[in-house]
Amino acid sequence: MRRIFLLLLIVTGQASVSHGQCRLDYSNYVPVFIETFDDIDSVNQLSKSWKTWYPNDSATGQYYSWGPEVWSNKNLTFMHENGQSYVRLLAKRLAKPVHCDNCPEAANFKGDKKYVSGMLELVAGEDSTPGYTYGIFEAKLRFSNSSGSWPAFWMVGVYAGPPSTTEIDIVDGYFNGDRVWKSNLIDWSYPGAASYQVANKWRNNDLTENFHLFSLVWTPQKLAYFIDGRELFTLSNPVDSKEKPSKKVYTKPEKLITLLTMQMADWSNADSAYMDVDYVKVYKPCSRENGGCKPLPQLTPYDYNTTPYIKCGP
Repeated sequence: MRRIFLLLLIVTGQASVSHGQCRLDYSNYVPVFIETFDDIDSVNQLSKSWKTWYPNDSATGQYYSWGPEVWSNKNLTFMHENGQSYVRLLAKRLAKPVHCDNCPEAANFKGDKKYVSGMLELVAGEDSTPGYTYGIFEAKLRFSNSSGSWPAFWMVGVYAGPPSTTEIDIVDGYFNGDRVWKSNLIDWSYPGAASYQVANKWRNNDLTENFHLFSLVWTPQKLAYFIDGRELFTLSNPVDSKEKPSKKVYTKPEKLITLLTMQMADWSNADSAYMDVDYVKVYKPCSRENGGCKPLPQLTPYDYNTTPYIKCGP
């Protein structure tokens, strides 16, 4: 969800779009990370798997966010109601904006920080270092209907600049009455970045009234997006561009960290907005043995590309 003026390359002919007939199949995967927020009442009780804020740098005036907000771990509220536990990431308008001339965002997002908000960054990962390469990534989410709210569930390279070049936005987009949210694949290796963007329109206000499960299957060959276990679309990896035949957008075999951020559009006049997170899970392929599924000790690109993850039919 790093914001910049993008060269937007709309997917045409490179994505297979589902009509809801195919479902996500977990039978050949095992969870390697689960967070349900059960029995958690404060930030201090969260595991060390999470980072909940970025400090501002008083020497440079940099506030580590991607829009008109600053992060605070005080803007995470842990809720327990009707037998369900979840964390609310809350954005609230600041009484006095914080000016930021040297922020690291693109030029159109420099200036006043008008909101203080909540974020979660998953710093758990493979090999005892942050981030995961390939697998199934999912979060069960609910959003507020505040105009200009910009909730995001996304993944980006462990290093924010080169050599990291990959960003995958599973849910990304502001609410302004049209009920559209986007899924993006962004390659930052090109000057100005190159992106494939798919717009997903949801009926009525269901995304704000109920929790929904957003999932991504990421392999060396594909990126498959799901909502509530139903396939939305699948991108080949890499994806060719009709508009720019010389350019491809694709992921590298690098570790990506997972983020949930309650951001705001710079034009928003809302006093507050939120994103509720019921749970976050990461899965890896496994080997079926004796009626169970045994984790594979050393996963290869072949394992990710050949492990079934989808079941189609009525």
